[in-house]
Amino acid sequence: MKSERDDSRLKLGDAALLSLNRTAELMPCGDTDARAWLMAQGLVRHINGRPVVRWRDVLEALGDPPVVPSPKAEPKRAPLPRVKL
Repeated sequence: MKSERDDSRLKLGDAALLSLNRTAELMPCGDTDARAWLMAQGLVRHINGRPVVRWRDVLEALGDPPVVPSPKAEPKRAPLPRVKL
């Protein structure tokens, strides 16, 4: 269940510090697989015994920066043929 706190964390972008469970939810795979990958990559840290993940570390572990789609250009239209009336 999303809360205002979750929204504010996500607005931080790559600087967001998220719980292990929330990070796993944001990953494009099953939660169990995501948790295993995060731990295998050494991305899980602990604050007062609670597992947390810095989103920037996840992005860096994935390698290439995300692809930002370019704005769509207006389609070029073929000129209409001239007809003598």
